[in-house]
Amino acid sequence: MVHRRPGVRPISKPVASAGFIVAAIGFGALESHYGHSVLEGLILSAVGDTYLLGSGKGAFTAGLVSSLDS
Repeated sequence: MVHRRPGVRPISKPVASAGFIVAAIGFGALESHYGHSVLEGLILSAVGDTYLLGSGKGAFTAGLVSSLDS
């Protein structure tokens, strides 16, 4: 049986996204053009994930646009 914890997702998704960004920087994303592109994509994806945590059409649209820009 799966127990849902509604307060975990709004915290864990942004923390995981921030972890990916920190890891990219730690692995040298700031040292090359390619690394900058990857970092930009990770940041836009993190913004999109944060928007998608909200409810409603506006949050979905903002999350979708942020993710598609990456």
